[in-house]
Amino acid sequence: MAADAGRACYEDRSAAAFMDQLADAVQDCRQESDGPRTTRYSLLTAPDQGDEALLIRIRRDVVDINTDEVTGTADNLVTVVRIGPVVTILHDIGWESGFETRPEVMENFTRLAADTIDDWLR
Repeated sequence: MAADAGRACYEDRSAAAFMDQLADAVQDCRQESDGPRTTRYSLLTAPDQGDEALLIRIRRDVVDINTDEVTGTADNLVTVVRIGPVVTILHDIGWESGFETRPEVMENFTRLAADTIDDWLR
């Protein structure tokens, strides 16, 4: 991995290999449990950005802090975009239990990130 001006990028085909490994990891680890909470991972249709992209849904059980009972689920999204040797990861994280991603916001952030990286690489 090489760094330039505080930014890191992969060498050779390492960025593409990372994307393959990440997709495989999501497929191999579909869920995990922590006490009463189960977290499920799935690949969704990726945005058409960069040389390749992944869209990962993280669906977590929402647990009542007083009773430890599951009261529902909340979805968050992670977008991973590769442009040449550069990989960027965008992950929304809410502060409140039950916070969910607004897909249109993630699409906008993903497009802005891909455009910024493309400009940086020129």
